[in-house]
Amino acid sequence: MLSRKERTSSEVRDWLEEREADEIVVDEVISRLEEALVVDDQRFAVEFARDKRNISGWGRSRIGAALVQRGVPGDLVELALTDDESTEADRACELLLAKGFRLEDPADRQRGLGFLSRKGFTAEDSYEAVRRAARKTGLEVPDLDR
Repeated sequence: MLSRKERTSSEVRDWLEEREADEIVVDEVISRLEEALVVDDQRFAVEFARDKRNISGWGRSRIGAALVQRGVPGDLVELALTDDESTEADRACELLLAKGFRLEDPADRQRGLGFLSRKGFTAEDSYEAVRRAARKTGLEVPDLDR
């Protein structure tokens, strides 16, 4: 299980419990894996968040939800989400520009907003990203209807 990809302690616990391992054995295995740094929820959360931000273009809310789903404790989720120096609007702007949305076209602008929403960006960050992307491409900042 651990040779294929990194897992959280919660995922390891679930995997062992599905195989009907005794609770004492499960606790001991997880404790030893954590001591050996084979399982490290903090490392997992930070790396997962970084990968999803940089490779998949996910926003904070989608990353946070995925970490919670994987059983990462709330304090480590927050730590992973604050481990980024760029703002959400900056990253969303770069995504819009990279995907080539035509911001002068209201329909394409709406598709861009929907794209950012699906990636996990807030409406506020998405609208700001459209404004920034428009300015970067030399367009007059579009009047955005919320």
